[in-house]
Amino acid sequence: RVPLFESDMGSSLLAIEVNATLSLAISHRRMPRLTVTHGDFLTVDPAHHWPVDAIVMNPPFAKGQDIAHVLHALQFLKPGGTLVAITSSMAGARGTKADQGFQETMDRLRAGRELLPSGTFHDSGTDVHAALWVVQMPMPVPPTTRACQGTGPVSATAPPSHDAPGARFPGGIPSPPAPATAAGASRPGPLRRQSPV
Repeated sequence: RVPLFESDMGSSLLAIEVNATLSLAISHRRMPRLTVTHGDFLTVDPAHHWPVDAIVMNPPFAKGQDIAHVLHALQFLKPGGTLVAITSSMAGARGTKADQGFQETMDRLRAGRELLPSGTFHDSGTDVHAALWVVQMPMPVPPTTRACQGTGPVSATAPPSHDAPGARFPGGIPSPPAPATAAGASRPGPLRRQSPV
């Protein structure tokens, strides 16, 4: 059940499940505005579904599939969107380059992480140790304009906008924006400074 989804008549829900039996079981729930896709989530093109407000996922853990699924899911999220994911408790700490990159991404996004109690999935037939991650995609910083004394208006250039699929993450998952640096004037007089962004 997704109470918020059920109360928002303008929303839709997409479920992607690689297991055929589970995919069929989900489709039998007959929830309104629910689309069920049987397939591998890692092969789904984010451009076909972006922007997504929220993602809830419990990917497979074997061979680092959990971190691959989470990193792929981040490409679907709109600015301000939220991802909640269950991974192995070792996600980001297995000592591989992929895990290192995953942990660095989670750190840049200031993701929250909580270890789940032992036996959380015992009733599902596994005692695997798991963690719960919560990520909120940063909002883009809008351009600002400020007048400096003795000069005309100065425009600050914001980081690349993430408001279109093609411009989302050209260099990877975005980091929180760094302050703009001051630029000297081309002629004598007061410095022309960019407003902080």
